[in-house]
Amino acid sequence: MFKNLKTSTKLALLTGAFVIAVLVAIYSLVIEKQRAIEFSRKELTGASYLEKIRNVYSIVLTTPNAQTSGSVESSLQDALATLAAAEKEAGTSPTARKSVGRRGLGTEPFVQSLIESLRLLWSDDLGAESHARRMQDVLTRAQRLTTQVGDASNLALDPDLDSYYLQDTAVRQIPSLLARIGEAQALADATENQPTLEESARLLTLAGMAQSTIEQIEKNLESVYAASEGKPLPQDLKRNMRRMLNGTVNYVNHLTQSVKNPSLYDEEADNEKYGEAVSGTLGAWSSNQVALERVLTARVDILRGRLIFSLFLTGGLAALSILLAFLTYRHIVGPLTKLKSIAEEVGETSDYSQRIDYEAQDEIGQLATSFNQMLSELASSKNREVAEQAEKTARSRISTLLRHSPAVIYSFKAYEDFAPTFVSENIRTMFGYDVDEYMENAAFWQQHVHPNDLSRVEAQQKEIFKTGENVSEYRFRKKDGSYCWVSDEQHLICN
Repeated sequence: MFKNLKTSTKLALLTGAFVIAVLVAIYSLVIEKQRAIEFSRKELTGASYLEKIRNVYSIVLTTPNAQTSGSVESSLQDALATLAAAEKEAGTSPTARKSVGRRGLGTEPFVQSLIESLRLLWSDDLGAESHARRMQDVLTRAQRLTTQVGDASNLALDPDLDSYYLQDTAVRQIPSLLARIGEAQALADATENQPTLEESARLLTLAGMAQSTIEQIEKNLESVYAASEGKPLPQDLKRNMRRMLNGTVNYVNHLTQSVKNPSLYDEEADNEKYGEAVSGTLGAWSSNQVALERVLTARVDILRGRLIFSLFLTGGLAALSILLAFLTYRHIVGPLTKLKSIAEEVGETSDYSQRIDYEAQDEIGQLATSFNQMLSELASSKNREVAEQAEKTARSRISTLLRHSPAVIYSFKAYEDFAPTFVSENIRTMFGYDVDEYMENAAFWQQHVHPNDLSRVEAQQKEIFKTGENVSEYRFRKKDGSYCWVSDEQHLICN
């Protein structure tokens, strides 16, 4: 049955099978897999950026308020250098540039805002109360930067449970917790154990908000291990998370008791618990980052494996296409072989009386008829070829004459950009320029006329549209930089 199918049907089967294989390859490999891989790579870029932000938090929260100007400047420079490194890595790293595109993560305005706030925080004219307010401003802007990184790098959009809770902890919960702790400590230092009623309320509110964030982080940690069952996580993740939770809970409880009963305030103990809370939280953030990057890297590897599987699937479909093509070939090769033999004989002997003896209703039969008609026309075509050769010879002679002419012949469009359309080869001998230099630059003439002559000559050229011709004399710069006077005769040719 396959033998009796039309050639169009046979080719349709071959083409259809090939197209299906190509479509499957494009859809499976490029659309589905590549997008998923780039999505995860973009998340990895964001996770790397978050690591730099964590260092900024560390600098801000561990720098004492009362320190020398040199130490303040050192802390400021460290923070600025960290932010600059984060921006550079997100913008210049090949992996990051490929995943986030030219626009990057859109963090520049947030970084600039944070830098301004950092400079204010560590400025010289800073009172205790102002320090508390500015610390709050720094931590707020740092949170905004963190949120922007999470949103722009797809971390906040990650639907997979094994990474969702890790990214939520890294992008939102831990920065929020550090902001509450840092603001509370700055406010406590500002009150010097004598808070007003409003300040006491604010401290208790911050303690409550910190406690709520701690509870959310605990839930996230439980969800992380539930969603990542059977998948490797850093061994120190749970230990550092527990250390963070214990340190922050102790600090919150100590802060609450100090506010409710100021007589229990102990500055040394307060600073110690604050340091433990900050250190534990930063350590937990680092472990969480490692876990998140490990999960995302494993996901990319899995997606690559699926990509390879899709390649094998596509290869199988391609093999099927080849099989169908082979079956089609077997049933068209005979007539085509005859056609090829006649064509070669005609090519060798130029005997246009040859004809292919093949009659059929399919496309090959139609091709044979057309081929025979073509042979009958070749004789007259050969005569036309002789005439064309003679014309070519005449053109060659004209070209030789122009090449040795004492004048350069050229033409250009009389509309739009007035781009050149022809120039004789003797432009090289007379001015030193190659033909391509003139033809490829629409502004070549304007760029080489002496500046003192250009406006006059251009004004004269406009007259050509009235009179049909124009003669101008001006200085023209040769390739060696010298100028020579030329007489330029122009004639307008209308189509």
